[in-house]
Amino acid sequence: MKNTRLSAYIFIFFGFLITSANAQDVNLCKNFYNKTLMANNLIIFTNEYIDSKAKAKPNVPDYVWNSIKQDINYNSFEEEAVKIFCEKYNRWEMQKAISSTPADSFIELPSPAIQKELFKKLTDFQNSVVDKRIALVLRAAGYN
Repeated sequence: MKNTRLSAYIFIFFGFLITSANAQDVNLCKNFYNKTLMANNLIIFTNEYIDSKAKAKPNVPDYVWNSIKQDINYNSFEEEAVKIFCEKYNRWEMQKAISSTPADSFIELPSPAIQKELFKKLTDFQNSVVDKRIALVLRAAGYN
């Protein structure tokens, strides 16, 4: 009985440590993402995308497009970007990059493959989340 109870406590203790480490890693990945140029320019990229959609519908007033820009929820893209960083970089690489990057600078992503993957996720985000938001707002405002 004592061995079973002790084993259960050890299992719970190590399970807690693993969960805590994973939570710390995710926070580290988020911090890493937030120091990238992609995180800094996400809204700019998305607004340019929305502006390109606006040019195709000149009958829709600017205030409608501006409301769309303000209503975009970026969480799904940010979660995807954080996953990429957690998969592609180890803890040491991220900590080193964060600590060696001045506050007014951004982490440069050395891998073209990672950059390409991020831009693919951005395109997917724009083609799904942003396009759905545009369609919803335009429909509600009477511009189909």
